[in-house]
Formats: sequence, structure tokens, C-alpha cells
Amino acid sequence: MKKITFYSLLLIVLSVSIIGFAKTLSTEAFSTNYNSDAFSSNPLRDYVSLRPGFEESRIATCNNITVYLDALGNASITPVDIDAANTGTNFALDIDIFDCSNIGTPVMVTVTDSSDPTNPCISTVTVEDNLDPIITLIGANPLTIEACGTYTELNAVAKDNCSGDISTSILIDASAVNMNVVGSYVVTYNVTDAHTNAAVEVQRTIIVEDNTTPTITLNGAATITVEACGTYTELGATANDGCLALGAVIIGGDTVDTNTVGVYTITYNINDAEGNSAAQVIRTVTVQDTTDPTITLNGAATITVEACGTYTELGATANDGCLALGAVIIGGDTVDTNTVGVYTITYNINDAEGNSAAQVIRTVTVQD
Repeated sequence: MKKITFYSLLLIVLSVSIIGFAKTLSTEAFSTNYNSDAFSSNPLRDYVSLRPGFEESRIATCNNITVYLDALGNASITPVDIDAANTGTNFALDIDIFDCSNIGTPVMVTVTDSSDPTNPCISTVTVEDNLDPIITLIGANPLTIEACGTYTELNAVAKDNCSGDISTSILIDASAVNMNVVGSYVVTYNVTDAHTNAAVEVQRTIIVEDNTTPTITLNGAATITVEACGTYTELGATANDGCLALGAVIIGGDTVDTNTVGVYTITYNINDAEGNSAAQVIRTVTVQDTTDPTITLNGAATITVEACGTYTELGATANDGCLALGAVIIGGDTVDTNTVGVYTITYNINDAEGNSAAQVIRTVTVQD
């Protein structure tokens, strides 16, 4: 019989210990058929390795993580999110669904291995909301408004995954809009949710345009009568285009000539900066002659002529202001210097309008 040495005895003891430990692991951790030839030495921490064909058991490592809520305000996790190296199905989480109520307070999640429920680990899950609110305009964009009117804000709607409807928190800046000046303006809409996520700024274009025609108002009457040879003073007109600036009213038509009796038409027009034309306004000016001409004798109104002498008719002149007249009509007696007596000579005239001058008389006495 061979002699048992110390080293031989030590080898026998180690072999028996390893086989016993392998049986324990196989029974408690893996529930697989034990095979003492399955194990090999593995220096990696937390691991006991099996040769190919045998299952592997692993102790979970709990990492602290941050999750972000989706558009509905929800988030969920799996064991892999806690421990990326975990691919088994035997790990369970006591909390795996989160919502907006979890923001601000870290959530303690317990990870339990079903094969060893007495040895859980705990992970801290931080829930955050990083989604921006969404702003949607109410009404048209661009929005066209008539100049000089009133800008009425149509507002907008803002929705957020956690804060819900935050429309009342929208900051609207319409300070640039000037309804008194034709042009294009921008109104801005901004909002921030309860977690400081700012929405993408939304803009509405406001187009202030002028489609309204100006109006013209005459200064003075639309119908004016002027005495011939008098003076016509143009009273002009004013124009209005709401709140918009206008140039001067353009006066056209006839030129009033008070030296010529007749009817004159004066026109008033204006266009605004946008090319809108006011309705033409007309003033009628009538130059009339209602004044009688006047007659002035040439020479004395009473003349004495010696009988058998010569009487020379001195005539008379007539005046109708600035208007032309024909010759004075001389009538009455015919002076006969061969006959002593008193002769009456008359002077008359009518103007073109039928106005008659007061008759003028000259008395001629033929004496001996």
C-alpha cells in the first residue's frame, strides 16, 4: 500500500469542498441538473460562471437613473434601465411607471431577484419633464385689418404634457402693431411651463391695409352765384382718409372768369397713398349780371343854342362794369335850330343780359 502524504490529503479535501459548493449553487441558485464538471474558476466580482450549456446567475447592480416624461406625461422603466448588464427575466421592480406627480421628488425603486428575494437593491429614479409646451394660434395668420380700425387680439392656445392647458399664461406682445400706418407687423406669443420649459415662439403677421376711399368735403356751398365784374374767391375743400395722412385736394375744372357771364364747374379730387380715389366733388359757380348799366352824358344836360346856329350832338357813354356794351341809343326830339323851342333828347341802353340803364335826358333850347 502506498503511503498517503500530506499533499495528497490536502488535494482530497479541496476536491470534496468544491463538489459540495457546486451542488449548493446548482440547487439554490439555478435549479439546473448538477454536474461537477460544469464549474471552472472565474475571478470576476459578483459572478459564478458556468461552462457553455449551463445557465448563469448574476446579482443585480442598482444604478441611479433619470427618466423623462413623454408627451402624455408618462414614463416607464425596465430592469435593464436600472442595470444595463441585466438581461435575465428573474429581476422585478416594485415601481416601473411614473407620471408628472413624481417630478421634483426622487423615487426609490426596489429591484428584487426572484431567486433571492431577501437580497434586493434600491435605485434612485429622478423623473424630469423636458418637453416644451406647444402654442397654437387661434384665427388667421397672417391677419389682414383695415387701417384706422381696432386691433382685436385673437389669442392662442398652449398645451403642456404636465401643466395641461396653460393658455392663460401666454405672453402676447402686440406692441408693434400701429393701426394708423399701413404696413406689416408681427405679434409674438411665448409661454413657459411649470418646469421652465419654454415653448417655441409663435408669431402672427398683422397686415394693416387701406382699402377705404377718402372723402372730400367742400368748404362753403356747392352752388355759388357771383355778380359779374365782382371777385370769386375759391373756398377749397378738405379731405379725410380716416386716421391716414393725405395731401392737398386737387382743384380742377373751369376757371371762373367773373368778367364773363356764365356757369362754371369746379372739380375736387384726391387719391390717398394706396391709390384709393375719392368720389369727385363738384362746385357750380354762376357768374351773373343783375346790375343795370349807367349812362353818362358827354357835355351838359342843358344846352342853349342860338337860332339859325348849329347844334352838335355830344352823345353819351355807358358803363356796365367790366362787361361790354353796345352804343347808347339816342332818341327823343330832333333839334331844329331854325325853329325856336325846347328840345328833349333821350339816351338809353340795355346790356346783354337785358338790364336797362336809367334813361338820361338832355334839354336843348333853341332861342333867338
